[in-house]
Amino acid sequence: MPIKLGSITLFDIMELAKKLDLNPATLRGYIKSGKLKGQKVGTKWYISEDSLREFFGQSYQPTKRGKDT
Repeated sequence: MPIKLGSITLFDIMELAKKLDLNPATLRGYIKSGKLKGQKVGTKWYISEDSLREFFGQSYQPTKRGKDT
């Protein structure tokens, strides 16, 4: 289950590996090579939702709704 800290959503490596059907070592390799941004906190690695969007080539641009749209 992702961790939500304010507006930041974090996924741990084990959970993400299961969802993507990858070996956790593969994700760690992506982080080490710079393909994927991650942060180690204590003994666990975490990857933000924004890092995943960047990895998959999707730029996140929230839509603004107002009178002009």
